Amino acid sequence: MRLELKVLIQPDPDGHGAALALVGDWVFFGITDGTHTGWGEATHSGDDKRCVTIARELFHDCIGQGQLSRESIRAFETKMRAGRPDLVTATACSALNQALYELLARQDGVPVWRLFADQPKRDRIPVYVTINRVLKSRTLDDYVATLAKVQELGFSDYKCAPFEKVTSAGDQLSECRPGLAILHDLGRRFPGLRLRV
Repeated sequence: MRLELKVLIQPDPDGHGAALALVGDWVFFGITDGTHTGWGEATHSGDDKRCVTIARELFHDCIGQGQLSRESIRAFETKMRAGRPDLVTATACSALNQALYELLARQDGVPVWRLFADQPKRDRIPVYVTINRVLKSRTLDDYVATLAKVQELGFSDYKCAPFEKVTSAGDQLSECRPGLAILHDLGRRFPGLRLRV
């Protein structure tokens, strides 16, 4: 079976990538057999262009011509771990790995978890919402309005990082104080919501 690699780059939807000290685009790799496609995320590798190049090379060298099975995916994982990859390479490997498992599950007509267990270990999975990308002004009012919506939607946990003013060259303790003040204020205003960092 011949597999093909797809690359999808979703541009930074909110323009805060630079303020968050991240490359703001979302990067996805899809692996398709022509009928089914499995997807994996390779966002925030620190070098999207290099990550895509590495993924293409790994796909060509290790995946594209092989037979897809749990054993072939495990062999890919073992080979990648043995190489002690840097962050960009590890991000590309992780996304390809995600895509391979999803593709295999789609081919088998089962959810991904069924590749690892006959029965689920739990019947519910806790989730949280990340609010960083929906904020428009990143002011306290913006955070409060966003968390009100989070609460209204029924989430109990949220994740945010109001530390865009923190720089690697600056006084990080002083620079993080405004963000810590926002987190403190949000905790006081929304005692029923739990923060994840």
